[in-house]
Amino acid sequence: MTSILTHRVGERLELDHYLELLQAKPGALPRARALHQARERGCWPSVYDRLWEVLKQRFGESEGNRQLLAVVWLHRDYPVAAIEAGVTQALALGCIEAGAIAVLVRNRHRPQEAAPALDELGRLAGYGQARAVDLHAYDTLCPSQRGEVSHD
Repeated sequence: MTSILTHRVGERLELDHYLELLQAKPGALPRARALHQARERGCWPSVYDRLWEVLKQRFGESEGNRQLLAVVWLHRDYPVAAIEAGVTQALALGCIEAGAIAVLVRNRHRPQEAAPALDELGRLAGYGQARAVDLHAYDTLCPSQRGEVSHD
């Protein structure tokens, strides 16, 4: 995302600070100079505009802007391609909330672990097997085991 919202009139903006300002005033997003410059440079993916329209339809202008900004925040931790793919998938699935998109991006970006072989059960091999349990400690709680007589 660094290429999307980092430059303004030749000076470098701190991305996190600028996005925090937009979070506080989400109505400023459509007029943000950094956004217009990113579009002019071709750094703003068109899928974000599609997402933005759907977000505004579903949540209204202000909350739609907030949701989009939450998606833009993902660029601090994930590559552009992973987020674009997550947004595209979210639009196709109809789960456009920023939290859902974050889950899709994390799942897409996480390295896939190889499934263990079925014959390598490790600790699971003991499940379902009967085990002898030592009840000696419980036997000492019974009065007859301690040499006492019960007065029932």
